[in-house]
Amino acid sequence: MRRPLRVAALARDAEVPPSGVLEFEACMRTICIDQGMFRSGALRRHVAAPDTLFVVSDAALMEMCKSDDHWEDTLRRSLATLSAVPDRVFLAKGNGECLEAELASGRPLALDDLISPEATLWVRGLLHEVAEGRRGAGFAGMAAEIGAANAQARAGHLDDQGNLAGLQALVPTLRAAYSESFQKRLRAGRVGEDEYVTLVAHGAASVVTDASLGLPEGWLAGLIAARSYLARWLWLRVEAVTEWLAVGGVEHVAAHRVTNSDIDRHYLVIGSYCDELLTRDGAVQDKDRKLRVALAQAAPWWIGGASE
Repeated sequence: MRRPLRVAALARDAEVPPSGVLEFEACMRTICIDQGMFRSGALRRHVAAPDTLFVVSDAALMEMCKSDDHWEDTLRRSLATLSAVPDRVFLAKGNGECLEAELASGRPLALDDLISPEATLWVRGLLHEVAEGRRGAGFAGMAAEIGAANAQARAGHLDDQGNLAGLQALVPTLRAAYSESFQKRLRAGRVGEDEYVTLVAHGAASVVTDASLGLPEGWLAGLIAARSYLARWLWLRVEAVTEWLAVGGVEHVAAHRVTNSDIDRHYLVIGSYCDELLTRDGAVQDKDRKLRVALAQAAPWWIGGASE
């Protein structure tokens, strides 16, 4: 569980907003935005609807800023649409920060818990600078640190070979957890969606234990039963490996595709807490739908055996 790069860490000196400023209103619709949708007509239409709030993942900022030479132009153009409604924009914490919060407390995170008040205030400052066409403290601060931040990302979160090795480590566990019959039918394309979603859920509950995560006994079961951030992250991670087992195994997957999958996973986890994940990527839409099906299942994920 490596901590991903958080470009939003540049917000560390931002003032904490007054209590209540960042609370979600129950009547408002929440949308998480895939990086490819920030300049879309679909986002412009949502911005025009006053009952919609927007959740931005730090993975999106990382993708916008990964070019050392063109990051500012890319970021400004990508934030242009949201700059019309800065007070309706919220920035989510990094994946590692969310996982660590749950593992430290044993308490499942809610949507409010995913939002960083300091980083939200910071990104709203960037949105004001974009709207006003100026370079203030937000962009100037990023300019001073973007090179080091991107180097950190390339050495960690964007390390293709490291990401591939992380998923490959799950293959033996999942091959042991899934029945031979299931794996054979999976490769033949003869597994229905309900069974697939359920078996991935069982797999997600089998790849870690309380001891492996350093948790008190029983905490993992409670977090999974509560459909926690950890449970969602595990389901998506196991689903990625299961999907690749269907086509011959992770050994045959290009390393850069694993990194792309890791980035998509952050959008998907954050999006699963929102009313909608705004994306045009068909594969991401499919995973989003299946994850929501898994979260709606009545029985705890660790109950039941592998399908034959």
